[in-house]
Amino acid sequence: MKRAAAHNVPSTVSRNTFRLRCPAIRPTAVQDARRRTAVRYYSPTSFPKDRSKQIDAVPLANGDAPGVEHPWLTDDFSAATHTIKSLLPDHYGKRVTLHGWFVSGRVVSSKVAFFTLQDTDGSRIQLLYRSKTAPEELTIKGLKTIRDETPVAVTGVLQPKQMSKQEIGRGEQSHEVVLEKVEILNTPTHIPVKEFNDDFALSHRYLYWRVPENLKALRLRSRVASLCRGVLEKNNFLEVETPLLFKSTPEGAREFLVPTRSNGLAYSLPQSPQQYKQILMASGVGRYYQIARCFRDEDLRADRQPEFTQLDLEMSYVKQEDVIRVIEYILRTLWKEVLDVDIGKVPRLTYGEAMGKFGSDKPDLRYELEVKNVTEFMPSELLDSEAPVVEAVLIKDGVKLPEVARGGLLQHEQFPALDSTSRRSITEFLGACEEDLVILTRRASRLTGGSTAAGRARTAAIEAMTTAGLWEPSKKFSFCWVVDFPLFTPSTDNAAEPGQGGTLGLSSTHHPFTAPVVMDRTKLAEMVKQDPLSIKGQHYDIVCNGVELGGGSIRIHDAVLQRTMLTDYLGIPSERLVQFSHLIAALSAGCPPHGGIALGFDRLVAMLHGTTSIRDVIAFPKNSAGRDMLVGSPSPLDNDRLKDYHLTLGAKIGR
Repeated sequence: MKRAAAHNVPSTVSRNTFRLRCPAIRPTAVQDARRRTAVRYYSPTSFPKDRSKQIDAVPLANGDAPGVEHPWLTDDFSAATHTIKSLLPDHYGKRVTLHGWFVSGRVVSSKVAFFTLQDTDGSRIQLLYRSKTAPEELTIKGLKTIRDETPVAVTGVLQPKQMSKQEIGRGEQSHEVVLEKVEILNTPTHIPVKEFNDDFALSHRYLYWRVPENLKALRLRSRVASLCRGVLEKNNFLEVETPLLFKSTPEGAREFLVPTRSNGLAYSLPQSPQQYKQILMASGVGRYYQIARCFRDEDLRADRQPEFTQLDLEMSYVKQEDVIRVIEYILRTLWKEVLDVDIGKVPRLTYGEAMGKFGSDKPDLRYELEVKNVTEFMPSELLDSEAPVVEAVLIKDGVKLPEVARGGLLQHEQFPALDSTSRRSITEFLGACEEDLVILTRRASRLTGGSTAAGRARTAAIEAMTTAGLWEPSKKFSFCWVVDFPLFTPSTDNAAEPGQGGTLGLSSTHHPFTAPVVMDRTKLAEMVKQDPLSIKGQHYDIVCNGVELGGGSIRIHDAVLQRTMLTDYLGIPSERLVQFSHLIAALSAGCPPHGGIALGFDRLVAMLHGTTSIRDVIAFPKNSAGRDMLVGSPSPLDNDRLKDYHLTLGAKIGR
């Protein structure tokens, strides 16, 4: 067979050839045959964990030049008899064939050399070349020309390996393969890298996942999905796929639209399967689940992606307790099976308790740091009529923080010129010492939103104190449920979270399908008139270590109440009500009471994996600008495509 010419790579290079900031990376230099420019190559199996480390520029090694086709290159390769993990002492003395990537090794002499094979499991085994047992065509010269990351099929006899103490400590394989045959399945012509940072990890995902440590995240993700399915199937849930091409409805977040060739018509990608799963409840599917793809055009951060995955559930004829029981069963199973951790009893906090004590609706309960109300100690002239509540955060040993970190915390302080008498009273009330730091903040009387100024100061204090080593970072998992959220939230002008676009100044805190605690229509109407922000919804969130893992609610199953919620309470214009006509029709057909929840599957896997960024557990994530750096999406449309979809561009593109 004919293959494009490959570069011959010298097996050894002078130590003076390379200068590295990260000695763990083993590079080899080759010349780009087309451009004759220096390109740096190295084995991605030796990526440093510190993504900021770089490889310095390296000169070309003498003799690097385009080579000839490798004589061992073939498409008709031997089938594998085993995987590396499946090899046992019972196989000693037997001939085995393994598949994987070739990793260069150590040439002892012209008669003995050691190489390594890594398979798709991330397992490695030593390959031993001995001239006295190798066939004539298998030579050291040929082995030295095989480039790192070359996919190969190797055949040889398995034997026990002489293990050093270091190898035993690293848990390496206790056997090796005495080489008889090497078949090259493809010749890598480029594995370039200038630095291993976030951009490289996203744009060269095929190299990133080849690192065994990184690949553990995808294996864990698959295992978690399997465990979730097992628990749900055991509890009579039915897995149902719902459409990805949906219609635009004002649920709360900004949507992605999909234009069609029909002029003026577009699909919308679903923010969640919410409406479809409620229709399934009206259809007689008593217990539904789906590992669902969702899409939201919102501002990105470490725990958000424009497309993401959630474990979506819905059950009919249930109350809040039933949903909570199922979710706790899933979480207990995952933490026990994956981490061998018993999560214990999960406490419950009302929204008011969480915001009042910890300043957040997703409190991190690993740290016993509570927000205290100190309004009574404040001079009346310093109180703000719009934000009359003054709260304090006491940071034990906070004065010991480095100056920069302490200065960052003091930016949360809202009363820098407080008189000494008030300071003394507050200090005594809190039981503060000289080495403690006290941050004072203000807020409105009514708690709204996801956090208060004091809560943000608390979060910053925990991060600063643990980073500085003044507090012991907690390794435990602290779960809690947050319940009794306000049904309504004052509308904002935030374009990324447009709410339902109503005209009455209110948005649904969760979504417009959440049932109020008070289901009586007459009572509810009266409460909306008097004080709509006091109405509680049957909404519940599950939180762990300050991260919202998921949220759900008991739904409105009464079509009249649902219509009233949309039009009378949220102020959605009648012409937009038609966007929900399909749901209201389903509710009108005798829909039973129902409720559900969605767990952020990416966040769930990230927490089990021990990372704070969901990008680390997503096969092909987007960057902070929402771009897929591997394939280059989103991509521009030419005029012909724009015309097909009846689109025209404005003078300026972008946000």
